[in-house]
Amino acid sequence: MTDQIANLETQRTDESPPPRTARCYTYCRNVLIGILSCLRYRSVQLYRKVTAKHIDENKNLTDESNIQIVKLQEEIELLKQKNNSLRDEASNYQVLLSSMTSYRLADDDQNNSVYLTEDINKLYDRISKFVTNLKKGVNLHKNEVSVLMQKYDITTKGLEIQLVKEVLKRLVIDTIINMADTYFKSDKSDNFQLEKDIINPLSSLLNNFHKLSNERSGSSDIIKAVPTKVRQQMYMVLGNLAFSNIIYEEEKILEHPFISNSKKELINTINQYRTINDDSKRKEIENQVSALIRDVISIFYFRRYIQEPIVEYTWIENNKPIDPLTMDGIWNDDIGDLVVKFCSFPLFGTELENLDKMKIYTRARVIT
Repeated sequence: MTDQIANLETQRTDESPPPRTARCYTYCRNVLIGILSCLRYRSVQLYRKVTAKHIDENKNLTDESNIQIVKLQEEIELLKQKNNSLRDEASNYQVLLSSMTSYRLADDDQNNSVYLTEDINKLYDRISKFVTNLKKGVNLHKNEVSVLMQKYDITTKGLEIQLVKEVLKRLVIDTIINMADTYFKSDKSDNFQLEKDIINPLSSLLNNFHKLSNERSGSSDIIKAVPTKVRQQMYMVLGNLAFSNIIYEEEKILEHPFISNSKKELINTINQYRTINDDSKRKEIENQVSALIRDVISIFYFRRYIQEPIVEYTWIENNKPIDPLTMDGIWNDDIGDLVVKFCSFPLFGTELENLDKMKIYTRARVIT
């Protein structure tokens, strides 16, 4: 537009119209220049207005974009937190699932394999203390001992004190087990028979649970683990509470009748073969008999069933060749044709019939 006005001015300079015509021309030119100037002003204003509008719109868009970015960042952060929460929850479920299908006992569980092994060894020591060393202050009834030796199919010249001690240790265990078997087979039914009333149907119940979980559709690893988990829990309770003192009339304590009766019978049985002369020593030893009976029953009848697989025990037969892997005793490195004369404490372990899978808890105590 500026170029057009300049061209008009140039044309006016180059041409020399007549005076009247010149005035008209000048007027028209000035009007045209004014119109063009107005248009130029209007166009500049319009440009500024449009530009300002675009700037405002872009600014608004930028602000909205920033707001959206902030919102998206917040949503991303929330999603991250939710994802972490779900991951933790899934991890917890995995741990729970693992615990529900695992039979392993915790390291601090008093019934795990390490503690059970220690307690089996302690039981042997406790039995040894009850039998005594059969030396000073103890009378040995040789005739009765000789008869006992024959009962266990032991042939020996004379009475070896070490052999007699091992035989009496075996007698302690056999006597307690026989008394326990009699109790569990009893037909009595009262508050003193709770242990029997629990354990007798327990084996059948667990077997049926095992069949149900394996022979019905819809089972799962968790369901299949239930019979074993129930067995572990039930025998854990029995191992802790069975044959403990009885609470009656809220505050009174009574020794379990089975324990008190078995205590008398065990003491009388062992006293047939040896007698402790010192009364204080005798009372000290006899005061430990109740705990000894409970420990034998706890390990032989309850606690070994807490393990998975179940811990077995077996007695080593007389005249069997010595096997240092499964037997503990006194012999030289070269065992040669050495055989077992007598086994006083059984072998504890799992898969005892399978040499590849066998796990030894404690070796059998034997004498040669």
